Amino acid sequence: MKGLFLVLLTVTFFSCQSHSDNNFAQKEIDTLISDTVKYDSSYDKLIEQFFPSQITSEQSDTTIGNINVSIIKKTINTYVTYDYTEERIRHLDKYRDFEIRLVIKQNLVKLIDTSFRKESFLNPTDSFLKIAILYNYWFREIKNNEIELFGTIDKPETDWAYSFRHYFNLTTKKFRIVEETEEENE
Repeated sequence: MKGLFLVLLTVTFFSCQSHSDNNFAQKEIDTLISDTVKYDSSYDKLIEQFFPSQITSEQSDTTIGNINVSIIKKTINTYVTYDYTEERIRHLDKYRDFEIRLVIKQNLVKLIDTSFRKESFLNPTDSFLKIAILYNYWFREIKNNEIELFGTIDKPETDWAYSFRHYFNLTTKKFRIVEETEEENE
């Protein structure tokens, strides 16, 4: 019984302290916590953002003669993070990856309707895939019964990229991939 009385007496004593004393004690605790966070952290602020900021979809259509090429570029829920610190502010820039849907029609008859991700163009075990996104995919030209497309897989915020030409043969209805080299660009 004496133990219960001492507990009640202690609780009553501490609850009777003035309101200003409690505010002072809380301010001291907040300052201590704030100083500890600043001391332990190498940055003062964290900014996290997505590029593009929203899930998007865009379509480009090209018609040459009786051939129609539609490229639908859609963001997907995977991304590559570019993490850096600038002036004690940590930035987490998250670059969304893309999926490409390609639809080719000849005389309004669908020849192909397929989708590609970055793994479609590189070996899935390639470590570059973990740090890069399928940046873009374009129509280039139709020549010698082949549709030539062009794509890039890039590591965001760098010059590191895998560029390729993607050919679709209108007769065989098969694809082939040719890596773009710097000599071809010059």
